Amino acid sequence: VLVFSVILGVGFAYHASNSVDANDYEAIAKHAQEFYDCGELTVKKVEINGNYLAALCINDSGEWLMYEFERDALLRDRWEVSGGQMGIQEGFVFGSFNYGSPRGEAVIIIFGGDIPDEVSAYKFNNGGTTYKVSVESDMVLDIYVLKDHYDINGIPVALDENGEVVY
Repeated sequence: VLVFSVILGVGFAYHASNSVDANDYEAIAKHAQEFYDCGELTVKKVEINGNYLAALCINDSGEWLMYEFERDALLRDRWEVSGGQMGIQEGFVFGSFNYGSPRGEAVIIIFGGDIPDEVSAYKFNNGGTTYKVSVESDMVLDIYVLKDHYDINGIPVALDENGEVVY
């Protein structure tokens, strides 16, 4: 019983120290900084969709970054960092982080910061479907979890109020 208790305690301690609460922006920033050495981070926005959490961050150089966390296997209300995107390509308003998960899902995360006022929406195509989403502020962070993980394409295009491509 003592050995089992020690093993269980070590397992809980490991999961607790390697995961974060979704509302603890300081811990999210710390774990993200440890994942990629990218300077001091400030978490600006967090979104959750199912087993995925995305954190939109800005570093001390003014670069926008996005980190993806997955639900902890043992402590289901906590999150472990598992990937990220180091900034947005110059000349673009949005970035995207796309991958097929071990669960057989396509995960597409669209993100951006300092979105210009003339951008009122974005669109992207995936698996023959066009998604068009309104932009409500100067930051975008959206997570899409789709069933088909064989055709993942989530490259966003910025649109103005008339639906015309901005860039």
